[in-house]
Amino acid sequence: MIATILIITIVIIVIIIAIAVVIIIISITIILIIAIVVVVIIIIIVITLIIIVTIGIIIVAIVTIIVVVSIIIIFLFIFVFDNARARYISADTCACIVGG
Repeated sequence: MIATILIITIVIIVIIIAIAVVIIIISITIILIIAIVVVVIIIIIVITLIIIVTIGIIIVAIVTIIVVVSIIIIFLFIFVFDNARARYISADTCACIVGG
Protein backbone atom coordinates (compact mmCIF):
# COMPACT_ATOMS: atom_id res chain seq x y z
CA MET A 1 0.00 0.00 0.00
CA ILE A 2 2.76 2.46 0.95
CA ALA A 3 4.71 1.48 -2.17
CA THR A 4 1.69 2.19 -4.35
CA ILE A 5 1.17 5.63 -2.82
CA LEU A 6 4.90 6.34 -3.18
CA ILE A 7 4.87 5.32 -6.86
CA ILE A 8 1.75 7.43 -7.54
CA THR A 9 3.35 10.42 -5.78
CA ILE A 10 6.56 10.06 -7.80
CA VAL A 11 4.57 9.75 -11.04
CA ILE A 12 2.56 12.87 -10.18
CA ILE A 13 5.74 14.79 -9.31
CA VAL A 14 7.39 13.70 -12.58
CA ILE A 15 4.30 14.74 -14.57
CA ILE A 16 4.22 18.15 -12.83
CA ILE A 17 7.94 18.66 -13.52
CA ALA A 18 7.44 17.65 -17.17
CA ILE A 19 4.53 20.09 -17.55
CA ALA A 20 6.60 22.85 -15.92
CA VAL A 21 9.53 22.16 -18.28
CA VAL A 22 7.21 22.21 -21.31
CA ILE A 23 5.63 25.48 -20.15
CA ILE A 24 9.09 27.03 -19.61
CA ILE A 25 10.26 25.90 -23.07
CA ILE A 26 7.08 27.26 -24.70
CA SER A 27 7.47 30.58 -22.82
CA ILE A 28 11.10 30.97 -23.88
CA THR A 29 10.15 30.13 -27.48
CA ILE A 30 7.34 32.71 -27.49
CA ILE A 31 9.65 35.36 -25.99
CA LEU A 32 12.31 34.62 -28.62
CA ILE A 33 9.77 34.79 -31.44
CA ILE A 34 8.43 38.12 -30.15
CA ALA A 35 11.99 39.48 -29.83
CA ILE A 36 12.87 38.38 -33.38
CA VAL A 37 9.67 39.96 -34.76
CA VAL A 38 10.39 43.23 -32.93
CA VAL A 39 13.97 43.31 -34.23
CA VAL A 40 12.80 42.61 -37.79
CA ILE A 41 10.18 45.37 -37.55
CA ILE A 42 12.80 47.83 -36.24
CA ILE A 43 15.19 46.88 -39.05
CA ILE A 44 12.43 47.36 -41.65
CA ILE A 45 11.55 50.78 -40.19
CA VAL A 46 15.21 51.87 -40.21
CA ILE A 47 15.73 50.70 -43.80
CA THR A 48 12.53 52.50 -44.87
CA LEU A 49 13.67 55.72 -43.19
CA ILE A 50 17.09 55.45 -44.84
CA ILE A 51 15.44 54.99 -48.24
CA ILE A 52 13.09 57.94 -47.67
CA VAL A 53 15.96 60.20 -46.55
CA THR A 54 18.07 59.12 -49.54
CA ILE A 55 15.23 59.85 -51.96
CA GLY A 56 14.72 63.24 -50.29
CA ILE A 57 18.42 64.10 -50.62
CA ILE A 58 18.39 63.05 -54.29
CA ILE A 59 15.29 65.19 -54.97
CA VAL A 60 16.84 68.21 -53.23
CA ALA A 61 20.07 67.74 -55.21
CA ILE A 62 18.18 67.49 -58.51
CA VAL A 63 16.08 70.58 -57.73
CA THR A 64 19.21 72.50 -56.69
CA ILE A 65 21.00 71.53 -59.91
CA ILE A 66 17.96 72.55 -62.00
CA VAL A 67 17.70 75.93 -60.22
CA VAL A 68 21.44 76.65 -60.55
CA VAL A 69 21.51 75.63 -64.22
CA SER A 70 18.43 77.73 -65.00
CA ILE A 71 19.90 80.79 -63.26
CA ILE A 72 23.16 80.32 -65.20
CA ILE A 73 21.22 79.96 -68.47
CA ILE A 74 19.17 83.08 -67.70
CA PHE A 75 22.31 85.11 -66.98
CA LEU A 76 23.97 83.76 -70.12
CA PHE A 77 20.97 84.74 -72.22
CA ILE A 78 20.97 88.22 -70.67
CA PHE A 79 24.71 88.68 -71.21
CA VAL A 80 24.83 87.20 -74.71
CA PHE A 81 21.58 88.36 -76.31
CA ASP A 82 21.07 91.58 -74.39
CA ASN A 83 24.71 92.64 -74.60
CA ALA A 84 24.08 95.20 -77.32
CA ARG A 85 21.50 97.01 -75.23
CA ALA A 86 23.06 96.89 -71.76
CA ARG A 87 26.60 96.22 -70.60
CA TYR A 88 25.69 95.25 -67.04
CA ILE A 89 22.78 93.95 -65.03
CA SER A 90 21.30 96.25 -62.46
CA ALA A 91 20.05 95.11 -59.06
CA ASP A 92 16.44 95.57 -60.19
CA THR A 93 16.97 93.25 -63.15
CA CYS A 94 18.55 90.61 -60.88
CA ALA A 95 15.66 90.87 -58.44
CA CYS A 96 13.22 90.59 -61.33
CA ILE A 97 14.97 87.50 -62.71
CA VAL A 98 15.35 85.74 -59.37
CA GLY A 99 11.87 86.67 -58.17
CA GLY A 100 10.23 85.81 -61.47
